[in-house]
Amino acid sequence: MVIFKKIPNWSDIASVYAIEVFIVYGWTIYWFIWKLSSWVYYLNYKEILVIGAYSAVVNLFESLLLLFVQLAITVLLPRPWFSDRFVSTGGLISVLLGGYFIYFSSLSEEAGSFSYTPLIQAVIFFGGAIGLSILISRVRVVSSLIASFADRAKIFLYLSLPISALSVFVVIVRNLVK
Repeated sequence: MVIFKKIPNWSDIASVYAIEVFIVYGWTIYWFIWKLSSWVYYLNYKEILVIGAYSAVVNLFESLLLLFVQLAITVLLPRPWFSDRFVSTGGLISVLLGGYFIYFSSLSEEAGSFSYTPLIQAVIFFGGAIGLSILISRVRVVSSLIASFADRAKIFLYLSLPISALSVFVVIVRNLVK
């Protein structure tokens, strides 16, 4: 089928997923360490590890969701727009959306109340990020920088996948026992 021909090879998918893992897990580790100093006073080490396990499971699903959205875009758009440059375009989309979601989470935490305006901005930004990524990925310097970073970020997959698998096991066992 034509759809399966548009899906990039496993190496390219792993490269884009590695960038997503770097951003998503890195942001969570940052906040986990930030809050750890206060948790030490009222949580024991088991509860802190369970919070880490739940965070890793959420990170796994967030990064996989972003990857599946990019694969769906790859199938829907013409091949020269996205499929041929999946690592550079997908990497740029990951960086731009990751940066926006970090901004969005800090914005929602500061405000204290929920507003729909940032969600509308997110939809506009998502469309703009896809268009900008398709255009910028055609610049060879940017494309080679993103591909180089994606290749180096694959080392995080060796850490995140076992931690995520262990975390999924902990969450399943914890919810089945109670």
